[in-house]
Amino acid sequence: MPNRFSRAVYLIAAILWVVGIQVASAQNELFVADTSTVSVTVYTRTANGNMAPLRTITGPATGLLGPLGLTVDTVNNELFVANRASITVYTLTASGNAAPLRTIAGAATGLNSPSGLTVDTVNNELMVANNNGNSITVYARTASGNASPLRIISGGATGVNAPNGVAVDTLNNELVVANSNTPALAVYARIANGNVAPLRIISGAATGLDTPIGVVVDTVHNELVVGNGLNVPSVLTYSRTANGNVAPLRNLSGAATGLTDPFGVFVDTVNDELVVTDFNISSIMVYTRTANGNVAPLRTLSGAATGLSNPAFPAVTAVGAPPAGQYFTLTPCRVADTRNPVGPYGGPALAANADRTFVIATQCGVPPGASAVAFNFTVTQPTALGDLRVFPAGVGLPLVSVMNWRPGQTRANNAVISLGASGDITVHVDQASGTVHFIIDVNGYFQ
Repeated sequence: MPNRFSRAVYLIAAILWVVGIQVASAQNELFVADTSTVSVTVYTRTANGNMAPLRTITGPATGLLGPLGLTVDTVNNELFVANRASITVYTLTASGNAAPLRTIAGAATGLNSPSGLTVDTVNNELMVANNNGNSITVYARTASGNASPLRIISGGATGVNAPNGVAVDTLNNELVVANSNTPALAVYARIANGNVAPLRIISGAATGLDTPIGVVVDTVHNELVVGNGLNVPSVLTYSRTANGNVAPLRNLSGAATGLTDPFGVFVDTVNDELVVTDFNISSIMVYTRTANGNVAPLRTLSGAATGLSNPAFPAVTAVGAPPAGQYFTLTPCRVADTRNPVGPYGGPALAANADRTFVIATQCGVPPGASAVAFNFTVTQPTALGDLRVFPAGVGLPLVSVMNWRPGQTRANNAVISLGASGDITVHVDQASGTVHFIIDVNGYFQ
């Protein structure tokens, strides 16, 4: 029965595409903003050597001008780019001389040489580090035109000084800023506004910080990762709650690393990898996430065919390996409904920023040896804006969500999820506060 599995995969892929999860065109890809070529180049996630991009966004209609910052929004399938005086937004699959969906530009925006940026899909906001403006400006995620910021972090008490990178931590409601002129990582409340002092500052000789640029919050492993620029080329990792003149947990540096001017960084928690752009030698290096010391990269993307010339910030849309084995259909069956009385497959409702695990194997005809299951997930009665991530129990929290919602909405989506070692899945709610009810239906499995 060799064709049964193929037909099932094609059918599931088609279903997932229709309901909004892009299974091919914008997953497992590496996005890079390139300043010199005035472009955004997109590669396969595992690209290595002198490999040409899958597609390139470039041309006068794009509105790109000296692009530096770049971030992907896999919930709304959008790509955000920071230019010299604007933010341009594209579809994740944009290619060629594509006009942006939206452009934020004008005197009211407060943009001043924007560098790093980050999207908060839980609270529907966009945060931007303004390098020359010594400020962090926050906008509605869908802001367009000459839009004023919702909030501005700026002033002597903030310590913001030539900020290059910014990262949002929706799990702990914090915002992290990499300041270059006075080398430091400053942490603020997510909703900080005005001339406010940071909650914590990592700075001092022991930190190893010299010219921090790109910064990432890894909430899966409770760490901060920063690219440390040209003078002391390194990638430094700290505890997420580090404060003061503290040494890094890890220091990736030395001749074998190939680093000469690490600029942007990205932590791929799905594949346990660290992606670093090197601005000076026009290359992208990929290491194991926990690489430390004088360690060679797993892969290096460089050469004329890549089109790279001063690559700035990177981003990855990552998915795990596809399920292996044969696909078997099931009569649609309900496994769990949190509206029911309290129990392993009933209430209570899922809590904001919390995990809950459900054992799927042995339920509704799913056998103990199943490797993955075809699900239909439904959320209802959410008390706040949020999204849902579902993954095999026992592995790291993925970057890609299954669905997102607004308060009071009922939403449904299909997905194929691998099972954990005990035949279970874990669900994580990204929501500022409150609860949401969750329903699990199954209609097939892989074995």
